[in-house]
Amino acid sequence: VTVPEGGSPASFAHSRSRTLHPPSVAGGLSPSSRSPRSRGWRSPSSKSPSSPSKSIPSPTGASGQPSILWLLRDHFVNNVDADGSGHLSRDDLFEHIKENLEEDEGTLNAEDIELLREVERCRFSEMDLGLGGEDLGMAEWLHFMLLRASAPSHVAAKHLNRHLRKALEEDLELLGRIHAAFEYADCQGDGLIRQEKWPEAFEVVGLGQPPDEILEDREEDGSPWALSYYEFVAHALGLKAAVVELALYDLSQGVAQWVPPSLLGGHKLDGVWHSGLRVFGKEFWYGGVILESNYKDVPFGEPAAVIRLGSTLR
Repeated sequence: VTVPEGGSPASFAHSRSRTLHPPSVAGGLSPSSRSPRSRGWRSPSSKSPSSPSKSIPSPTGASGQPSILWLLRDHFVNNVDADGSGHLSRDDLFEHIKENLEEDEGTLNAEDIELLREVERCRFSEMDLGLGGEDLGMAEWLHFMLLRASAPSHVAAKHLNRHLRKALEEDLELLGRIHAAFEYADCQGDGLIRQEKWPEAFEVVGLGQPPDEILEDREEDGSPWALSYYEFVAHALGLKAAVVELALYDLSQGVAQWVPPSLLGGHKLDGVWHSGLRVFGKEFWYGGVILESNYKDVPFGEPAAVIRLGSTLR
């Protein structure tokens, strides 16, 4: 997103955090006309809008691509918010899911409807951050869609939302600032914040500088040195990154490699392996039940190898 000349991330955040409902103007880009570009983005399904098409200004960054948040806002206005209120009730969400299913599967029977009600209840509960009373605001829907695309698991998303709900009890405008900061700093339009934009993005959400442990939260897989939406929100909320490692133990203490393959049906063993998961300064291992120990107290001796799996946040 390009900040207007003379502006700043802070002023951009102020203007965007007051309301996330976009103005209706002529022209614009349909979200369905762009394909997914990264691990940080899952494209909304292409559906015909149930009301006359509305469009919103398309801010673009250095890549010339519209921001992910703009695509999602445009999709919400034209495909999700049928009455134009900027909010979703439980009935609105149910009808939206039902309409999408019936376009793909045809008319639903009574059992399908009953199951769909339960799906709607679960989805509404996941989206609800307590900002819109009994209804969902567009900011909550945007957050759900961005988190769904970028969180490593459902459990991770649930854990982050638990922290976010607590933070919003004290600062109702926090989510607006997070979205403004993310949109400003996502200069490539791919749902990732590059390292050079971290200081400005974290300043907008109220942190003087990126957290020191942020550098731990990177994968050694050649992915860009950048933060996804999930990672950015987690660090903005104060969650700490920790390395996750797999410790491998040879219970044979090296004897297994000398067993002749003829005694093992032609197979050769390098070891008789047991493993433990190391994270948060503890090792978790299975011994009839899942047990927790300090590294030196695990009853298998020294590990034959320790493999880094990645990182996690809490």
